[in-house]
Amino acid sequence: MFGFPNSLLCIVFFALTLSAGLIGWVGGRITAKLRLAYQAMAAFFAGFGLWYFWQSIFNPGSLCIYCLFCYAGVLLINGAWFRLNYKDLTG
Repeated sequence: MFGFPNSLLCIVFFALTLSAGLIGWVGGRITAKLRLAYQAMAAFFAGFGLWYFWQSIFNPGSLCIYCLFCYAGVLLINGAWFRLNYKDLTG
């Protein structure tokens, strides 16, 4: 879509998410604004993944197994960010 393989988007997204996980794992803290930015990025990729699935199913008529696993990971990451940011989002 963007002129380069879309799987690179997934790799970059997972690398950024891994960096946030490593910060938490070593005992660091992420500010609320940065957590919300990570969640916004994850929500964008969830929407992009849904659109990409729609295009994959109806245009070429096939699904990539790598894309299926990446999208499952994106949905899990969205749930985790929502759980972490719930208090900041509700009030």
